Amino acid sequence: MAAAVVHSSEMIRQLMVDSFASAKTASEGFDALIDAYARSLAQTDYRAGCPVGTVAVEAPDLPIVRSAVAAVFQSWREALREALTRMGAQDGRADELATFILSIIEGGLAVAKGTQSLEPLESAKREVSRLLRYEGLDTQVEGNLL
Repeated sequence: MAAAVVHSSEMIRQLMVDSFASAKTASEGFDALIDAYARSLAQTDYRAGCPVGTVAVEAPDLPIVRSAVAAVFQSWREALREALTRMGAQDGRADELATFILSIIEGGLAVAKGTQSLEPLESAKREVSRLLRYEGLDTQVEGNLL
């Protein structure tokens, strides 16, 4: 199970990288990521989602699995933090925002699956965009964000 978590995490981290790579703003990158998740949910009749999040909630209480899940979430937070730092967020603030954004993604996916609706993900896009504008981080950035 730990090996499956790591394998899934690499694919999702690459999705994060790809989503932000061609984006001109942080909101565009976040929107692209959420849109990819939404397409996956719609194409699978809401069976897809985040396999790592599922394991985090449903896995047996095995230390090796918990450790793998924690490492995956940390890797994703670091990728998001790096992107936010490049856009001008201070280290502590970038870390807080990365944690928040990751939590929004995981929660949005769970609610979307549970309600069989993409609205939670659309709401996440609107609110994260608003937050990034408020933080002054939604400006055009040269090069890759992740």
